[in-house]
Amino acid sequence: MWAMLALSAIAGAVDCIGYLLLVEVFTSHISGDTVGGSVYAVLGDWSKAAPRAEAVATFFAGNVVGIWISDALLAHPARRVVAGVGALEVALLAAFVAFARPPSPWMVLWPATAMGVQNAMVRRAGYKELRTTFVTGMLSNTALACAELFKELFFGVHRGEAGRRFREFRVFGGTWLAFAAGGAIGAAADIRLGVASLFVPIAGLVALIVLDLIRPLERSGEP
Repeated sequence: MWAMLALSAIAGAVDCIGYLLLVEVFTSHISGDTVGGSVYAVLGDWSKAAPRAEAVATFFAGNVVGIWISDALLAHPARRVVAGVGALEVALLAAFVAFARPPSPWMVLWPATAMGVQNAMVRRAGYKELRTTFVTGMLSNTALACAELFKELFFGVHRGEAGRRFREFRVFGGTWLAFAAGGAIGAAADIRLGVASLFVPIAGLVALIVLDLIRPLERSGEP
């Protein structure tokens, strides 16, 4: 689980850095891009609508590619899903660092694709209940676990499941907090380093890749 929390923090950092560099275009919060793109399209401001639509399309494409690569890696005896897909994510973020001098809204394709790839990788690595790249669902799941835990502790509903409900509360709430903390770190790094601040989440990904090569981080037995 700590690896998934780290990936959530990385996604929060990438999303925040991208938001600051790309004039308020999200790289993983696709709901925000969908709403923003619709608003600007109705207003006829295509210069702002286009990069948001691009973010949605490339995040989707990244998901598809991430699923293909993850499935191919899972079929291999070595099974290094986090390392294999994480390497592609690093390459996409590094491409953004290399070309975004200065950053332009259309360049959202690199970090948005990277976040789509990560989303697919997390699910294929056996953590289907988690979303590390967007956390609205994680906050909703935290609230659900909190409500169920409250009923168990004070009203005896779902008797005997307090331990499981607390674990759910901890996991889902931790994922949301990790994303928020990563966003704060990304913002602080962007203020000091600009585009080079992406080396912070890249370093985190490289560390996870190395660890996955030492010992697989995916859940065994998961499709």
